[in-house]
Amino acid sequence: MAAIGRQGEQGCKRLSLWWWDEEAGTTWGRELSRQFYSHMFIQDLTSGLHSYRFTHADRVSVSLEGGRGRDEDRLSLALPAGNFASGKAHRSLCEAIGDYIDAVASAIAYYGLAYLEFAFAEAADEDGHPGFELVALPHGRIEHAGDVYRQWIPHTVSAERRIAFDYVEIPADRILKISMPSDIMPPDEYRRLLRELVFLSQGHVAPSWEQERVERGEDGVIFDYGAYRAAERQHLARLTAPFGWNARSLLRECATECYMWIRHLRMLRAKARLREHILSRLNDGLKQTCSVTGIDGPVLVSGCVSSEEVEAVRDDLAAGNVEFRAVVELEGRF
Repeated sequence: MAAIGRQGEQGCKRLSLWWWDEEAGTTWGRELSRQFYSHMFIQDLTSGLHSYRFTHADRVSVSLEGGRGRDEDRLSLALPAGNFASGKAHRSLCEAIGDYIDAVASAIAYYGLAYLEFAFAEAADEDGHPGFELVALPHGRIEHAGDVYRQWIPHTVSAERRIAFDYVEIPADRILKISMPSDIMPPDEYRRLLRELVFLSQGHVAPSWEQERVERGEDGVIFDYGAYRAAERQHLARLTAPFGWNARSLLRECATECYMWIRHLRMLRAKARLREHILSRLNDGLKQTCSVTGIDGPVLVSGCVSSEEVEAVRDDLAAGNVEFRAVVELEGRF
């Protein structure tokens, strides 16, 4: 384990620390990626939100309201790179926003929330504004204590960095906290959902007591494995109902075709709502730091399907006013 220095990529000084903890910091993400249901769910929740949509879709337009071209360039350099980005250099603002959505959506999908810090350079430009970056904090224990956020760090990191305490404090106005929108599912409940998906991914063909009976070779009441499997699928459908996840058609055997389409629209609505929330929180952060950066936004995005559009199609489909092809057309524009 080694603590990475406090300097950001653009020479900005971050107050938070980033480290790689093979034993603790990556265990949860690795476990989710290895398990069948949790891996598919996270991939489906974040697909269509990453930078590809903003890089290759001419219909998507991004601008900074009232901002000069120079401010858009500064913001493009400040935003984090996503999982599919090649780097920050020469990105347009549209590409940078796509990368930002990708990075934050991935963190939320795995942990239910994301923390980012506004890191500032010491030198100012000709307008008197310092360079800045929005840098991610590693997942871990982070507490809000009055006007600061306290980031707890492993003792080995604090010893290596010669920090007096096992935490560092960051002013609250430099932290941007983004969580799963509560109108979809509160973060704590979302993390319980992920843990349940991990459990269901273990491939339990029968309850433990039935497996133990079979291993002992005991006779007993004939166990209906088919009914048990159907009940498990129904439980999976109830767990993921707020997101409308269809488990890539694995739930087809326990739902009608129309209901599967309605659930699919519920998933599209959750993804659109997540994208809108991530953008809204960025605008909150820009307003929060505008006295330092000189950029108060907001960032305006057009050409993306909104959650309200998805809701309208869902309601029309449920009422029988549109055909299934309306869903296909909507998803094509998503």
